[in-house]
Formats: sequence, C-alpha cells, structure tokens
Amino acid sequence: SVGQPTNIQLCHQQNYAGFTFTNPNIVAGTSYIWTNDNASIGLAINGAGLGLPAFVASNLGTSLSTANISVQASANGCLSAPVTFQLSINPNPLVLAQGPFYYCDNTQTNGISLSSTVSGVSYNWTLDNTAIGLNQSSGQDSIPSFTAQNNTLNPITGNFNITATINGCVGPVQTIQLIVNPIPVIDTVSSIVIC
Repeated sequence: SVGQPTNIQLCHQQNYAGFTFTNPNIVAGTSYIWTNDNASIGLAINGAGLGLPAFVASNLGTSLSTANISVQASANGCLSAPVTFQLSINPNPLVLAQGPFYYCDNTQTNGISLSSTVSGVSYNWTLDNTAIGLNQSSGQDSIPSFTAQNNTLNPITGNFNITATINGCVGPVQTIQLIVNPIPVIDTVSSIVIC
C-alpha cells in the first residue's frame, strides 16, 4: 500500500525538492508508479521509482493551478489500490504599472490604489525618499494621500517599491515614481526710475 501524502501548495518558479513515498505495510522491494493529470505545473505526466522527483513549479496563469497525483505501490508483480493527493501552484502575482506621478511643492497628492494580475493579493511597499512629504517609509495596501514637499531648487523623486503576495508567494518588485517639482521663485527686482 501507499501512505497517504498530504496536499502540497507551491509558488510559481519554486524549486521543489520532491519526497519519498511511504509503505505502511513495509513490503520488501516496493516501488511506486505515479501519474499527474496536469503537466502545466512543471511535473512530468507520469513516473516510477521511490518517490516524487524534484521539479520547478510553474503557473503562467492568474489563478491557482491544481494537479491530481495518483500513486500506486508495486511489489512482486502486484499493484496496490491508488491513493491521490493534490499539488497546487500559486500564480506569480504581478503589481500593475502606474505613473510616474507629478506634483508641485505644497500640493495634495491623490492616494494610489494598487492592482495586480491576480485577485485576492495583499500589497507591501517601501518608499526610498520621505523628503517628498510622506513621513512613512513603508506600508501595506494602498499608498495614502499626503502633502507633497520640495524645499530644493530641483525636482525630487520618491520611488515606491511594491510587491504583491498571495498564499505566501511574493511577486516581483514593481516601482511607482512620484516626482515633486519646486515652485519657481522670482527674484525681487529693485525699482527702476526712468527719465
């Protein structure tokens, strides 16, 4: 017989090490044959040996991809009843690009709502330059509205580096730029008397 494997959930492009099937009856010389009904997850459609081999998980879609893995034990020409477990691969959650956004010194920014190719994600972001007026260097979900600041003579930029996460799987970093321009100042001109 085959010990019942637990269901497995992986991330897209995760290197999975595989595992060895168990044999509760401890029949000598037992090997295993298995089938996979969803080759798109990156695993071969069938195999034989002592366990499930290592593979790189794949999910090029935008929702969970699940494969049913059926395993039978083989010993002395006899096959056990099959046991089935599931291998589920989470998609790669990409943050959709936005911006850049431009503001003038001392103006109120619009909050930035984040979106992803995958539904149900959470967001984390960091800001590399709080001099633009936002007095927090990290946050979750949407980027709040704040009063843009620039006390210099040149434009300054804040880079919001954002990741999306679903079921513990973190997508690549997407950067949104917010640029604050200074207010131009006119130098005082002395009074001019003309005859």
